[in-house]
Amino acid sequence: MYKKLCLFPKTFATFSTCKWLLSCVNSLMSEKIFFCAKTFSTFSTWKWLLPCVNYLMVKKSSFKGKTFTAFRT
Repeated sequence: MYKKLCLFPKTFATFSTCKWLLSCVNSLMSEKIFFCAKTFSTFSTWKWLLPCVNYLMVKKSSFKGKTFTAFRT
């Protein structure tokens, strides 16, 4: 896990993107229980969460390829 976190600055263009992505993932994890119980309370939460999920999906393939390459070495 530690090695994977160290790969974040190398995988993404800037460290600020990495920090934003980590906070996004943390927010998704903290909202998971609430999401399973009921829908989100406000539309503004959806407007923030949907671009975040879209960004994760776009970066997923490139991140997986670079991560597996690094773990093999």
